[in-house]
Amino acid sequence: MKISSSNYFSCLFFLCLLLFVCINSFEEQKNLKKSEFPDGFLFGITTSAYQIEGAILEDGKGLSNWDVFSHTKGTINNGDTGDVADDHYHRFQEDVELMHSIGLNSYRFSISWSRVLPRGSFGKVNFAGVTFYNELIDSLLLRGITAFVTLNHHDHPHELEEKHGGWLNPIMQEEFSYFAKICFESFGDRVKYWTTINEPNMFAEMAYVRGVYPPARCSPPFGNCSAGNSDTEPLVAMHNMLLAHAKAAKLYREHFQPKHGGMIGIVVHSFMYKPLRNNDFDRDAAHRAVLFTAAWVFDPLVHGDYPPEMRKYLADALPRFTSDERKLIKDSIDFMGINHYGTLYAKDCINSSCVCSNSSCIAGGDHPIHGYLITLGEKDGVSIGEPTGMSRFFVVPNGMEEIVDYMKKRYHNKPMFVTENGYASLNPTTAQADELQHDTKRVEFHKSYLASLARAIRKGADVRGYFIWSLMDNFEWTSGYELKFGLYYVDRHTLDRVPKLSAKWYTDFLTNKSLNAEKKENFITFNIKNGGNGDIADDHYHRYLEDIDIMESLGVNAYRFSISWSRVLPRITPFVTTHHNDYPQELEERYGAWLSPFMQEEFVHFASTCFKNFGDRVKYWATINEPNLFSELAYMKGIFPPSHCSPPFGKCGYGNSDIEPLLVVHNSILAHAKAVKIYRDQFQVEQRGMIGMVASAYMYKPMTDDEVDKKAATRALTLLDPLVHGDYPIEMRHYHGKKLPRFSFEEKLLIKKSIDFIGINHYSTLFVKDCLHSNCTCMHENNPTCSHGENHAIVGFLLTSGQNKDGEFIGDPMGLPGLYVVPQGMEDIIDYIKKRYNNMPIFVTENGYGSNDNDLDKDINRIKFHKAYLASLARSISESEFATTTIHVIMNLCWNRNGADVRGYFIWSLMDNFEWNFGYTIKFGLYYVDPFTLDRSPKLSAHWYHNFLTNDIQAEKSI
Repeated sequence: MKISSSNYFSCLFFLCLLLFVCINSFEEQKNLKKSEFPDGFLFGITTSAYQIEGAILEDGKGLSNWDVFSHTKGTINNGDTGDVADDHYHRFQEDVELMHSIGLNSYRFSISWSRVLPRGSFGKVNFAGVTFYNELIDSLLLRGITAFVTLNHHDHPHELEEKHGGWLNPIMQEEFSYFAKICFESFGDRVKYWTTINEPNMFAEMAYVRGVYPPARCSPPFGNCSAGNSDTEPLVAMHNMLLAHAKAAKLYREHFQPKHGGMIGIVVHSFMYKPLRNNDFDRDAAHRAVLFTAAWVFDPLVHGDYPPEMRKYLADALPRFTSDERKLIKDSIDFMGINHYGTLYAKDCINSSCVCSNSSCIAGGDHPIHGYLITLGEKDGVSIGEPTGMSRFFVVPNGMEEIVDYMKKRYHNKPMFVTENGYASLNPTTAQADELQHDTKRVEFHKSYLASLARAIRKGADVRGYFIWSLMDNFEWTSGYELKFGLYYVDRHTLDRVPKLSAKWYTDFLTNKSLNAEKKENFITFNIKNGGNGDIADDHYHRYLEDIDIMESLGVNAYRFSISWSRVLPRITPFVTTHHNDYPQELEERYGAWLSPFMQEEFVHFASTCFKNFGDRVKYWATINEPNLFSELAYMKGIFPPSHCSPPFGKCGYGNSDIEPLLVVHNSILAHAKAVKIYRDQFQVEQRGMIGMVASAYMYKPMTDDEVDKKAATRALTLLDPLVHGDYPIEMRHYHGKKLPRFSFEEKLLIKKSIDFIGINHYSTLFVKDCLHSNCTCMHENNPTCSHGENHAIVGFLLTSGQNKDGEFIGDPMGLPGLYVVPQGMEDIIDYIKKRYNNMPIFVTENGYGSNDNDLDKDINRIKFHKAYLASLARSISESEFATTTIHVIMNLCWNRNGADVRGYFIWSLMDNFEWNFGYTIKFGLYYVDPFTLDRSPKLSAHWYHNFLTNDIQAEKSI
């Protein structure tokens, strides 16, 4: 046969391309490292209660549907049961140690419904069962392993099957909600990830279509059961499971999520599907196959109803949600759990006949319950991928990337966890016993699937965890103990756990990143009384290593600093601010800086440079520090550069104090939002950081009990509305009118929800007096905190002061004029922000005590200040009436209590430094800096903070 040169080169090119892809894929798997996944990514193991626990009727446990079913003759391979399983109930401590030795940071397990509620709502809570799970969770947390809990993994009390008919009865919705409530109450303070039901789509298929799971209901051609209807009952069962999930999620969100701070979702079984033939019919069938499996669950819980294609083919057989039910189920998941094991072909049966000719094919392609299609693992006698020990599971790694990408697009990149992924091998013969410990195929499976998952994440999918099925070989449902998925082999006689090669591989993979030394980067230069300047400041530029040693000696676990825009140089955990009052002077000369919209693009360029160069090691970014305070000091009072102002706020050479601050904040907000969009679009997915903004946040108290002063105090507090809600507060528009710039429709979309966290710099509290309904004057001449211009809209027609009308200070004055010690203000401002901004994560990014003397040895007031403010912060987190005598007690207990989602506290400052207009005359540092030698000397507060952070209570009390 003659081959043309063009065909020859085409074939050669194709073969080279194929070879390149294969080599590239091999190298990708070979070089795969944990560090390729985002920081905070959960690497775990999954099990389920019935498959590993055993202890069938111990300590008050009731019979489950599987306890009864597995004892029914002919249902389980070799007559196996889960009566003993892996005896995890008695050996859980040993199993937790196995997880710890592997290096897992998460463990997904299920709670046995019949162990906690042996008879459902017909009986009492079994506290021995509750105690077991409490001990398991506590044991996990003690070893740094996150509990990821499933409420229902195929098993429920048998009595609910007998009395209600199980999931065919709507009453099961309430039964499940009651069970969920008991679990939330008993374990929720330590569980941050909940899945309601595991694989409802698979359970409906196996229990009500094929009839091979309890209650074993089906009809031909799917199976030969004594009762059931394979065309309708799966739809009813699923309908009830979805509503049960939604009711449990509503309960969690209303009563538990605000105080526990967890997430709740559901898990589906999800093959990926490829068209059997390269035609439109089979391509449509492949799409339909996902709709009739995964989307059967996810579409209602995200969009509020079943996929239209299901309604088209199933018609009235598919139950309908009422209007109230649609509202209940819509957006009822915080994340999606995906159990993915393999990929199958899909063949259309609407336009052609379908006949199953091998064990990987499921009959019933001519029935609407399967979407008029068949799925199978072979084409023309060739498997879609390497077969495994399970008939329909084939090794097709690319399917992982494809199913994750599908979910990302269909569900708007909702957070995902791969909650199960595993390799099935058959119980080896004696001659094959060596395979027990040398499961190289399992190792290659997980390598290739993880590499595929990594590709999906690099493409932007918000995947937050990966769980291997399973820790150890266990009871694999109808296959009994014949199938092996575990990283540990379990001897069925002694129940001893023996690590396979895959366990050792997973350990090496998970510990690989910790072997790579991480560099330490720090960037700080701080740009006036007594003629001081920041030319040298604390010489941190040359002494940063010394300062890092100081921080380490203190015991701090985070350091917030800013990057000099005009320097761009280069950690504990870096918490980086890209703009802290300083920027290149040339931008001032060219554009007029923040008064010009050009500054938005300049800032974005600067931020992008920082993200690109430092983002792989920076997990917390604050775009701009205190734009509200900067605009006031630079453009209203004119005491910061560029010194713009107008009377009565100040006497500058130019400026308009009523208008320019509004323009500056407007440009700052848009610059922030554009930088955030760049970060989220191009860097966040890969770098897995958070980005926010920092506001100066006084707390304000009404000067009097008059209603107008109370309203004035509220008016003074509107901080971050545009970045959360998408526009300025209504009150600002009311008082400023046309002076307040307007965001375009596109800009509103851009700025809304453009922060992952709120940073607040809180130092003090002030009185507020309304000036709309009464005359306002600064009543005390020597009161430096009394604001001027109270009859101007720019300050909200109000007056702020540190003294009330009787001249009484709101708290003890600090060395810096305008700051007073009012610890309760910390709790009050946090509570305000929590309520106004829906408990968005908060960091207290600055809090400090300013003195005007060289209090080198005895800065007792600073210690008292931080103790009191930390106690107040702890109350806002805990919302509990703790006594404040021992901060350690509060800080150790508040993490699992009800309250504000505060994630960090930063003291201003490490050392005395250049304090803007006050030069070096005001001291905030824990370290004194000698102005001649620049040597750092720890103050008493540094010793106190070190003792506090290291829990040295006795040493702390001695200070």
